[in-house]
Amino acid sequence: MVSKSFYRTLLALAFSLSLFSIHAFAIPLIGDDLASFSILSGGYISYGAETSVNGSIGAISYITPGNLGPSSSLYLNTPSVTSGLAELLDAKSALNNMVAGALLSTTLSGNNTFTPGVYSASDLTTAAGSLLTLDGNGEVNPYWVFNIVTYLSLGEATQIHIINAGSNSGVFWNTGGYASLGANSSFLGTLLSSGYISEGAGASIPCGSAYSLSYVSVGAGATVGSGICESIGSWAGSITSLSGSLDIINGVAFSSIFSAVPEADTSAMLLMGVSFMGLIARRRKTLKLN
Repeated sequence: MVSKSFYRTLLALAFSLSLFSIHAFAIPLIGDDLASFSILSGGYISYGAETSVNGSIGAISYITPGNLGPSSSLYLNTPSVTSGLAELLDAKSALNNMVAGALLSTTLSGNNTFTPGVYSASDLTTAAGSLLTLDGNGEVNPYWVFNIVTYLSLGEATQIHIINAGSNSGVFWNTGGYASLGANSSFLGTLLSSGYISEGAGASIPCGSAYSLSYVSVGAGATVGSGICESIGSWAGSITSLSGSLDIINGVAFSSIFSAVPEADTSAMLLMGVSFMGLIARRRKTLKLN
């Protein structure tokens, strides 16, 4: 009779092999070239007066001059721009291939709290003065994904806050159409838009990035701040500009904890496979003798 410990050993080995296999095919959801930009556009980027952008800015067509701040670097139709846009397409596809998750009402108003997970909507609009709180429940690398079929429209002075979350948090707003951030609104997370992105006057993205396959318009006095995001209250801050916690595995976005095991080289994989087969052979021989 085959013992329970034998089956447990086989399951443990099979699970280890599957983890190594997953890790071998996992890549970050936000690729290196895409992550290097605070704003990236498949068309052009325009700015109003007194705008401020912290980080790199890239576009295919043109970038209008403006007061963008000393930490801005401009890239026009460079290899990193085209590669970043390709990574944007891959990221959007991987997010769309996730499970649908909770269905949201098309209009949000007042105070709303979201725990980590995947949310979907045909379109999403917030009333002026709304507050969206992302509560990580103390998780180390929580993620929030908002898959929106058409457009995202934040009303004037809408605020997005994050609490109880670790430094590898990920917040992703994935739209199939345009994204509009109302005047004096405060937005958090990585915005991936198939249509244009419009940031109203005085609006801010204190921690996050704006990526569009079309064009990006930044209003007067608006700000975009990427890089390392400072902690606020119960939030640990972000080392990834809220673009962490997810990897792409076989075209689908998964939590990075599934690929957090050390990468195995070929010899290690071979040794594990041989050991696995040897264990089975020895067990069969024992059963025959009995």
